[in-house]
This record gives sequence, structure tokens and C-alpha cells, in this order.
Amino acid sequence: MLKFSEESLSSPLLITENQEKSVVYITLNRPNAKNAFTRQMLDSLHSWLLNFSTKFSTHPYRAVVLKANGEDFCAGADLSWMAAAQAMTPEENKADATVLADVLSMLSNLPIPTLAEVKGRVIGGGLGLIATVDVAIGAENFIGKFSESLLGLIPATIAPHVVRAIGDRAARALFLTAKSINAKQGVELGLLHEVVSIDKLSSRCDEILNAICACGPDSQIAIKEQLAFLREELELKPFNYIQRDSVDRLAKIRVSAEAEEGIRAFVEKRPPVWQSKTDKRKA
Repeated sequence: MLKFSEESLSSPLLITENQEKSVVYITLNRPNAKNAFTRQMLDSLHSWLLNFSTKFSTHPYRAVVLKANGEDFCAGADLSWMAAAQAMTPEENKADATVLADVLSMLSNLPIPTLAEVKGRVIGGGLGLIATVDVAIGAENFIGKFSESLLGLIPATIAPHVVRAIGDRAARALFLTAKSINAKQGVELGLLHEVVSIDKLSSRCDEILNAICACGPDSQIAIKEQLAFLREELELKPFNYIQRDSVDRLAKIRVSAEAEEGIRAFVEKRPPVWQSKTDKRKA
């Protein structure tokens, strides 16, 4: 039986519970905007994650599933939100950037298994979401892209999670070129664990959920605790330090002249000035 949260069906984020399976479904619900993040969407998810420990103590969930309505999983941050950052103070920008950083960190550190059902276009922050989950199943129509550098931005708050998932060398190539990757490449890189046809995506994710629920819940919590400990031990600096640094970097670049030009050029459907300069050099 599915139980809806307080969110209405028109909300940009839907959180539903299947109490029979003890599974929570978090659904991005802005299909007409390719499920791009808004501050409202992230605030809703942030609030739910903050209250997760209380919810978990009264109902021991077995898994959390991330999915999306419409054809695309997530187009990253909504550009109107990014453009508004130009008018924010440094303190406001830092607080704004911290929201996504906290959401990604809390998703990554959930004590129970997490699964992503991925389809269509997945841009920037959407790929950051995928990098935080334990298992990511993609449809054959998956197209991923770290597009931040095309806008004069950087993939700051998602970078620690993406580098952890695919490694430094792969991240360099994708971050610096904004090159698109297909589903097969997503698996090869480690962003996706397997790929299925779009018509089998939901059923395959159900199979993964059944496999998760066949395992001991206490052992899964213990496994995730140990893996989190090992990650901290293997990194030169604590992950919290890296996350704070990424927030500072994003807050700074969001108000840069290059970011302002990149976002305006995208909205106006024209090349940004640096592409024009590149063309002149080639000529």
C-alpha cells in the first residue's frame, strides 16, 4: 500500500511510502522542466532527510528509491535559481549552496540501502544525486553530462561524490570538456551499475529491491557504517572538510562575471563570449 506524504501531487517533489515493502520512493516531479532542481524541491528533500532518523525509529524502512516523473531524470539546477544567485550576498550564496551539499551528504550517509531508477537526460546535479546512491540502474536512453563549465560554473558540491564514484581521471575529462556520455559509458565509469531497456527499468529496480529486502536489515546497516568508516580512513582529509570547501567554491563562482555571462547566453540561446573568442583564434 502506498502512503503519500503531506506533499500534494503538484509538488516538485513527491515522497511516498510503500508500507508493505517498507520502501520510501522519492520522486522528482517537474517533468515539464526536465526535473531541474529548485530551492523548493531541495528544501523539501532536505527537510525529509533531516527527519529521517525520527521516521526510521518508528518505521524501520528497508530502502529508499530515487526516481523521476516524465522522460528525464534530472537536468541539474534550474537556471532561474542559478541566475538569482547573482543578486545574493556572499553569505546568502553560501547558505544557498549548502542546501544541495547537505542533501547529497545526507543521501550518501543514509543507514539503509539506496537505489536510483535513472532514465533520459541527467545533467550536472542530477549526476551528483546518482553518485550518492548505493545502486543505480539506468535505462538505455540515459544521456549524462556535466555541463557546468559551459555556463562558467563548476560542479562544486557534487564533485566529492562524483570523484568518489568514478575516480579523479574520469572526473577531470568529463568536468573539463562537458562531454556527453551514454548508458554504456555510464556503466564503464561506475555512475551506473547496469543498463536495461526503458520498458524494463521499473521491473528491474523491483528485482533489486527484492534482493535488498532478502538480506538482513541489521547487517546492511552495519555494512554501510563500516563502508563510511573506511571511506573516511582512506581519504587524506575528512569528507566534511572537502564538502565545506566545495560550498565555498560554488558560492564564489556563482557570482562571477563568467557565470553571469554563461547563464545569460544559455537563456538567450546564443554562444557565450568565450566561444566567440575561441572561434576568432581559430580563424
